Amino acid sequence: MNKTLRTELMKSMFGFKSLMVNSHHRPKAHMNDMIILDIIAFNAKNPDKNAYFSDIQEFMQISKPGVSQLLRSIEKRGLIERKIDERDKRKFVMSITDEGKKLMCSKRKHLDTLMDEIIERLGEEDTKELIRLFNRLGDVSKELKNEDKEKE
Repeated sequence: MNKTLRTELMKSMFGFKSLMVNSHHRPKAHMNDMIILDIIAFNAKNPDKNAYFSDIQEFMQISKPGVSQLLRSIEKRGLIERKIDERDKRKFVMSITDEGKKLMCSKRKHLDTLMDEIIERLGEEDTKELIRLFNRLGDVSKELKNEDKEKE
């Protein structure tokens, strides 16, 4: 395999991650915080569906201890509340606090502005190609993860 190509791919991926995580004038929140808040907010729109620990674990594809640590962190900062589910006492239901909603609104505006600027500079055709490539990268990553599980 071409070592230069491998290095350039990693450099590009980390550069993009850095843009998303470290952009200037952004509200103080980690990307993982925003993902969790989005999952909870999405589920809150459906009155018959609550956001559960397993929803977050499945979406983020991280370990149970990893999810627990993230939830404790954002709960300590007053962004979410966890309560025992009335329908199933073994589970916790999560809801977003007013502070969490303010942060989401601020972060959403920032991300919308950032995405609009990126789309404007890339142009529609390159943006669509980038989306296609990100989707392909996600598919390849899932394939590799499944192959690793089969080896275990």
